[in-house]
Amino acid sequence: MAGKVFFIADMHFGHEAMLRFENRPFTDIKDQENQLIRNWNETVTAEDEVYVLGDFSLSDSMEEVSRLCGSLNGKKTLVLGNHDTHSPEWYRQCGFDEASAWPIIIDGFWILSHEPL
Repeated sequence: MAGKVFFIADMHFGHEAMLRFENRPFTDIKDQENQLIRNWNETVTAEDEVYVLGDFSLSDSMEEVSRLCGSLNGKKTLVLGNHDTHSPEWYRQCGFDEASAWPIIIDGFWILSHEPL
């Protein structure tokens, strides 16, 4: 049986200013990280596909981004956002199954992008 497909954007792991900018209901970025990971893993199984539509993490540390990516269930594809500043290959090395600097098309119809089209 095939898994489900999920879409998410703007997780902003490690981006403390997002707590204020977006009025996020977390006490600090560690609280945000723990709750996002918990919610993700309670919803997504190893067989599911997740399309992350940009702004995964503010971190420049491959070790940190790898840790975050590895803590999340499912097969993950990243469409880079404006805060994802490394190459698609860098994000694949961090554990994403696929990464693209450009919008992607799935099922011959759906255009997935960080920027509104």
